[in-house]
Amino acid sequence: SIERPAPGAVLLNDDGAAMAIHQLNEKDLVASVAALSHASAGLLLRYHDAGSYLAAVYSPTAKAVYLLDREKGADGDPLGSMPVGAIGPNVVLSAEVRGPWAAVSITDGTNTYTSKIVAVSNTTAGGAGLWHESAIPAHTFTHFDPRKSPTRGTDDPLDNKLCDSRGIYRRPRRESDGRPLVQGKVPPAHAPPP
Repeated sequence: SIERPAPGAVLLNDDGAAMAIHQLNEKDLVASVAALSHASAGLLLRYHDAGSYLAAVYSPTAKAVYLLDREKGADGDPLGSMPVGAIGPNVVLSAEVRGPWAAVSITDGTNTYTSKIVAVSNTTAGGAGLWHESAIPAHTFTHFDPRKSPTRGTDDPLDNKLCDSRGIYRRPRRESDGRPLVQGKVPPAHAPPP
């Protein structure tokens, strides 16, 4: 079970570079946090230590959302960068990582901006957390919600048997040699004369 803070609790309020890590250890994660659009905000996914994690970032100075794949203490190039246009003062930053793929989005409830789905190299289970840049004004995060990605549904094989209106099974039409009739091809018995 995942322990979550009380709704609306202030989770991080700091004027320096900051990280708050949730003791979660998952490979496929979904996370969201409420933030203010005037300051940077980041969600940490697959967090291993300060030198190895995936960050879903909103930057008000770059006016963009993007992903950073941090390895061996160095940030990679921004991945899937999406420009952020008009946005209100209160936003929700959301991200998901599943297998080798990740995406980030930000919304104010009216406008939503979503990155491209990008390939990431950090594919091992890790924690989740919050982050913001030290050069940007102090920030307050609320409603942090990290969790394991939902399991994708699997469809049962579709029944492709043909039945009439009474529910009686009708065998598919076949070629004279027993092969299934190619859709759209008229069987020889019904072909118009040449």
